[in-house]
Formats: sequence, C-alpha cells, structure tokens
Amino acid sequence: GRASSSLALGTTPYFFDNQSPYPCRFKLMGNLVRLPLVFAFVFLCLNTSGLWGKRITDLKKKALEGDVDSQLQLGFIYSKGPREDGKEALYWMTMAARKGMPSACRYLGFAYLEGRGTAQNKNLAKKWFGMGSRKGDTLSMIGLAECLSKQEERIESATWLLLAKDLGEPRSLWRLEQSMTRLNAMEKTKAKEEAIKLKTSLPTGSSRQAPK
Repeated sequence: GRASSSLALGTTPYFFDNQSPYPCRFKLMGNLVRLPLVFAFVFLCLNTSGLWGKRITDLKKKALEGDVDSQLQLGFIYSKGPREDGKEALYWMTMAARKGMPSACRYLGFAYLEGRGTAQNKNLAKKWFGMGSRKGDTLSMIGLAECLSKQEERIESATWLLLAKDLGEPRSLWRLEQSMTRLNAMEKTKAKEEAIKLKTSLPTGSSRQAPK
C-alpha cells in the first residue's frame, strides 16, 4: 500500500535534499531523516576521505563517555553506506534515544517496525515512536499513527496525524485524509480535541523544523 511503501526500510538509499527548510536532511532507508548540518558534514567527510578508522575510534570513545551527538553520528554512519551494520546502528541509536534524541527515537521506531538490525517488534516500535512524538518530532508522529492504525486505534491515530499537520508536516496530509474518512463525526471531534491537548504538552517551539 501507499503507506507501507513510503515508510518502508531498506528500499531507498539516502540522499540530500537541498530544498529542505531544515539545515540538512536526507532519506535513510526510505524515511526522511533531518539532522544538524554538522552531522551531514561529518557524514560526507567520512565517506569521501581516508579518515574512517581514526574518526570512528574517536567517536566511539566520546560516545561511550556519554556524548549523545557522537552516539547519534555513529548511528547514522552504521545505518547505511560502506560501513552499514544494522545491529551496530541499533546499538548507538538506542544509546542516543535513551537520552531523548528525537531522530534516534524515530530511527528505532522504524527499525523495530520493519525488523532492521533486530527482530520485528511492533510494541517497541510504538514505544520509540511515542517517545519521539512527545519530543515534537513530526515524522515520529506519522510512524506512531501507523502503529496505532494497525491496532485499530483509529481516533488516537488520527490525533497524532492532526498534530503533525498542525506542526507543518506535509507527509501527514494524505494519511490524515484517509484516516478521517474512517471516523464518524463524534470521533473526528474527539481526535481534534485530543490533538489540541497534546500540542500543549510538547516542548516549547516544537515544529517540523525544531526536533534535532
């Protein structure tokens, strides 16, 4: 279906999108990944220079000391490219996600949803998407909505799509349109009310561009 193909892992290589309002973003395994420009620069350098070994060693040292940016960079490095290693990517992304990095939470959500570097686990996918969503990450909201929809939690699914739309996420639009056709008038009203409540609980300044 359209939803599964657009969210599928492992089918689309990453590429940089210069039209993004965010400093830099690329598609990772078919899913949009936004990251600060410095991460993108490091990623490009690692792929075009002979500094792989030393740089990764330095990153691992910092990551094991608790540096969340290094954990996230390692997660991206091992998620695709010449050093692709699903289990290694999952390991570092998990460390970053446990410190509340929204993009790492989103990565884990898709990894568990599709079984990338780990066994499929829809409950864990829902958990990590939920964590990213509550940090204001709109793509996590889309992933969470998909999980909820598969569990027939239609109102909750529509609620998160409504919130993503309100925060300016264009990928929520057609999903929301489909979701709302499955709700009656009372359910639509409830979803809208819940979306308003959820928005007040998000970190200040949450938007499509905000999560880092």
